[in-house]
Amino acid sequence: MNRQMLLSNRVPEIQLVHALVQAQMVQALEQVQLVRALVLVQLVQALVQAQMVQALEQVQLVRALVLVQLVQALVQARMVRALEQVQLVRALVLVQLVQAL
Repeated sequence: MNRQMLLSNRVPEIQLVHALVQAQMVQALEQVQLVRALVLVQLVQALVQAQMVQALEQVQLVRALVLVQLVQALVQARMVRALEQVQLVRALVLVQLVQAL
């Protein structure tokens, strides 16, 4: 009987220890969930940064294509101007030939 009384006196202590263990387990789970949430936030940030880099690369690609088109337009304009000059020279030569006749 003495043993039962000792155990019955210890029941509140055992319950307190049990409650503390459960509280620590809950706290540990909350910390795990917090770490998971932080990892997810970091993953989202990394994805956003990757998309921003990709968008910047696309903008740079578009700019490069625009520059190429501008250069092509300038080359074509110079070619047209050169052809006009050749035609002008031909016309002058024809005028001189006609005058010579």
